Amino acid sequence: MKRAKYSDITEWFSLEKYDYILDLSVQHVIAEAFMMDAHYSSLEYRKETSFAVFPFPLIGDITLFHEDIGENELSFDDRGIMPLPFSMICAFVNSCLVDGRISINEHGKLEPRADIANHDVYNQPMLFDIDDPKSDGSTGIFVDIGLDLMSDEEMIAGFKILLRKWREQTGIKERSSDARKRFGLSTIAKIHHYRVIPYLDIARWARINDMSVSNELYARLLFPSPLPNGEVKGGAHIRDTVKPFAECARDLLNRTALKKYYADNPHIENMRFSEFLKLADFQ
Repeated sequence: MKRAKYSDITEWFSLEKYDYILDLSVQHVIAEAFMMDAHYSSLEYRKETSFAVFPFPLIGDITLFHEDIGENELSFDDRGIMPLPFSMICAFVNSCLVDGRISINEHGKLEPRADIANHDVYNQPMLFDIDDPKSDGSTGIFVDIGLDLMSDEEMIAGFKILLRKWREQTGIKERSSDARKRFGLSTIAKIHHYRVIPYLDIARWARINDMSVSNELYARLLFPSPLPNGEVKGGAHIRDTVKPFAECARDLLNRTALKKYYADNPHIENMRFSEFLKLADFQ
């Protein structure tokens, strides 16, 4: 594999052309990072043999990039929060009638089998065919929420209390968070600070042309001048920081973490990225 030279890349590369992200919204910038990572990661499958300079932005209409959440889903993970449609409730009742956990008395009312009448309903498995290999065939928890009875704050407070009880009753522990994947304002800002999009564009060029780019050359191209604080970024910064973040961008900027972050910070999603970076620098 031939080693790339500075002049090989500067024939088509200019760091300034990636400043376009400063004028986009935060959600658009994240979509651009996702898209560039997708182009870079899928090269071996597409078997591209010629390099083409991309026009930016990669996504002209951000609304076309959005993956619609399923009709009944509130979470991108279909095992997460999902309001149950009537058909699913019927499937649950029917499965209980079939296996005898529930019966219909002479008055037409549903009654639980005597030996489970006082058992925790949350531990009862739901048996119906949804053809989902990720599911073990069990439900979560059925909840009746009166939206008109409480404010959002009251519901959230009550839900937190119930969560503790439900976890005690079911024995299902809260999923532990991976400290290495903590997500926040600084994570998004790294798209700019680590020059993620231009890094992946150079990496795309190198892979298509079967060239190797040294960490020192990456540093010279991505951080040609000292930072405002006088710090000079070299090859070690590329190796230890920029490369591992950029090449795992889609994992680090995953949709579940984003969804939670936007829910906690609703003003961020449509903020202009240049203004967002000022907020990140301030914090």
